[in-house]
Amino acid sequence: MEKTASVRPGAANDGVDPVAFACERAEHLIRENAPLHEILTCLVAAAESVSSSGAVASVLLLDRNGLLRTARRRVCRATISTRSTA
Repeated sequence: MEKTASVRPGAANDGVDPVAFACERAEHLIRENAPLHEILTCLVAAAESVSSSGAVASVLLLDRNGLLRTARRRVCRATISTRSTA
């Protein structure tokens, strides 16, 4: 089961910069040799937490051929349920 690598609960309300916290969390995950998907999920969650309501973030990486590939994205449950009923 994948660990949750999200921004701290209540970060927007306690005066701590959520972007700085996410960077520190990502650096910690890197030092601990966490899987890449866990590190990227942490960063995507941070981007979404500081964006306007309903914003979706993703990470694109270049593959060996120089093509962009989706590395990590979060899909909201509403999108999943809409797709499964269609």
